[in-house]
Amino acid sequence: LDYPVDRFEIVVIDNASVDGSVEFLRNRFPGVRVSVQTHNLGFAPAVNLGAAMSTNDAIAMVNNDMRVAPSWLRELTRHFAPAQGVSCVAGTILNWEGTELDFGGGAVNFHGFGEQPGVGNPIEDLQILDGSVQPFACGGAMLVDRQTFVELGGFDPQFFAYFEDVDFGLRLQVCGHRTVLAGNARSFHRHHGTSSRFRWHERMVLLERNALRLLIKNVSEENLPRLLAGAMLMQSQRALFDAHSTRADYDFGVGLDDIGAVNRLAISRLHATDDVLQDLPQLLELRRQVQHLRTVSDAEVFSTFGLPLTPLGNSDPGYANVFASVVSMLGIDQLFHGSSVKKLVILCHDLVGERMAGTAIRAWEMSCALAQYAEVTIASDRPVDRRHPGVTSLLIEGDEGLAALRSAVDQADAVLLFGFDVVRYPFLAQTRALRIVDLYDPWIFGSLEQYDGMTADAAEATKNHEVNALNQLIDIGDMFICASERQRDFWLGMLASRGRLDKRAHDMDPQLRKLIDVVPFGVPPLVKPHESVTGSDDDRLVILWAGGTWDWFDPLSVVDAFYELQNEFPTAELHFMGLELEGRGVPAQSMTAQLTARLKQLGLVESGRVVLGPWAPYDQRGAILRAADIGVVAAKNLAENRMAFRTRMLDHFWAGLPTLATSGDVLAELVQSSGAGLVVAPEDSSALRDALRRLLSDAELRRQAGEAALALADHFRWTEVIGPIAQLIGNPRPYRAART
Repeated sequence: LDYPVDRFEIVVIDNASVDGSVEFLRNRFPGVRVSVQTHNLGFAPAVNLGAAMSTNDAIAMVNNDMRVAPSWLRELTRHFAPAQGVSCVAGTILNWEGTELDFGGGAVNFHGFGEQPGVGNPIEDLQILDGSVQPFACGGAMLVDRQTFVELGGFDPQFFAYFEDVDFGLRLQVCGHRTVLAGNARSFHRHHGTSSRFRWHERMVLLERNALRLLIKNVSEENLPRLLAGAMLMQSQRALFDAHSTRADYDFGVGLDDIGAVNRLAISRLHATDDVLQDLPQLLELRRQVQHLRTVSDAEVFSTFGLPLTPLGNSDPGYANVFASVVSMLGIDQLFHGSSVKKLVILCHDLVGERMAGTAIRAWEMSCALAQYAEVTIASDRPVDRRHPGVTSLLIEGDEGLAALRSAVDQADAVLLFGFDVVRYPFLAQTRALRIVDLYDPWIFGSLEQYDGMTADAAEATKNHEVNALNQLIDIGDMFICASERQRDFWLGMLASRGRLDKRAHDMDPQLRKLIDVVPFGVPPLVKPHESVTGSDDDRLVILWAGGTWDWFDPLSVVDAFYELQNEFPTAELHFMGLELEGRGVPAQSMTAQLTARLKQLGLVESGRVVLGPWAPYDQRGAILRAADIGVVAAKNLAENRMAFRTRMLDHFWAGLPTLATSGDVLAELVQSSGAGLVVAPEDSSALRDALRRLLSDAELRRQAGEAALALADHFRWTEVIGPIAQLIGNPRPYRAART
């Protein structure tokens, strides 16, 4: 260790070893204190004995099948802060070679089984969050305040081995203490260095018995009956699975002998129950002592479980179905999540503030609309510079920001994510919160237009990165949302290719609407209610390009069409409401450069006929839209056009602005069918010119189109379009049952 040698002592409890360990220690390490036992006390009593022998402030535990990195103790003590409630610190455990994870955080299910999520996975594929709150620390490598450990009874000596650390972690929480993970406190585990000497049915008695014990001791009187009943029902189901017994052998008249061979593993679970029953008077006294010290509610403790409704201990589909039925029958899901979603985290990685692009607008407006149903936290790696009642913001910055996000997601009932969120935060793949995946932007189509500026290798790497991120989203989502029915058809194909169209999805909803539904982009209330007249107050006729000039758009054809009409309509002006929004980390668009070059060539900016305005502040865009006479949107004839949902057209609807658009996307079809404007073929400047002439010369046509646009806006109010998410918030049970 690189820890000061005068600040720690080493105590070894030898559990009746027969391999010469005691002699080796005494000969080679005379400064080590060794306590030799005549028989194997078990892990829990041995640790308690070591704690009683120590007089130091803290005790750090390490098993006999472990080695530790030099920084192990230093990293553990760096997080140790009993005055702030952090009385226990979990270390990170890797396999012996340091290539795979053994423990990087814990989880517990409702019947008391502990789990180590990510165990066995390559370490480079995982993100271990330093400082994250945990339900327990693995007893094989942890640090704990010695006085707290002793006062709370240490590890339960009746456990002998297995889950005593889970039991102690829950007891710590019940009494107001916290456990956090020291991500860099690395130790290395040679698996089953001791426990492999015990047969599996012997170990199963301990696992099953100890899970029941920790429930009885640590769960409140209000919630124990449901959890204990569920635990006992599932224990009997596991015993039946282990027995490999056929129900038909027990039908009347089969004629089999009463005596038959029974798997010891099945009977071991019954002996585990009997151990609890035989020790019940003493166990209830321990329960009384723990509950007397309680300062924290079950809800706070349960919020750290991580996998409360996951059927740990058996992966058989039949077992999982029974598990889900028991959870639903006893209302156990309500104990961990309640009957509705109470807390929702929405992730955003775009600027939320004065000037916003589409992803930020969507995240913010959905946060505001959903705040009427749940407590909403919008989490971003950039400061959120907007406020709304019921919406709080969280800045994901540095290790502290990551830990805060992990804690917020762990305590949330649902999280709404998008794009590369799972790549950035791999723990989202394991959170207990329901995962709502937003697929409104099929960005892989837009990315095709970026490849021209890349080398072949860079384009291939970009594609692989994006496809990997998309597959991860599809694999881990509990519910998916997209912008249109056309997109939904596309995404259903993607979901099918990843095996998500299965029996569970069908049982939840044969129409698959609970799996994926349409949540389009929305609009706020009317800019000026009851007013339908659009246009500038003077004689000008303003044509507005209300958004960026990304590479899949075609502003060049619009400029060419306008150039041909400038003499015919001397008061007409073409305004661009921002070309690119700076500071978003988005690559420069080649189309923007082409546009500015064309405008310079034609002299339209110098003449004042084309105005290049700054990106409009979000709260001021309504006034700009209302002052325009025509809104124009033109896109290239690309595959992207088919899947697009041109959100700037919704701004036209919101402001009652007539639209001139190129065909291909669903909103252009809606403009055409409703009479909210005119639609022409893509990349046809002559058709754009003729349609623009019609709108500029016909005030009545503009008025009628504006009225139709306002009528369309009523179908896209944010408070209405978030309906499918609101339904999940109100009734999350089917999604939780499907996950199990």
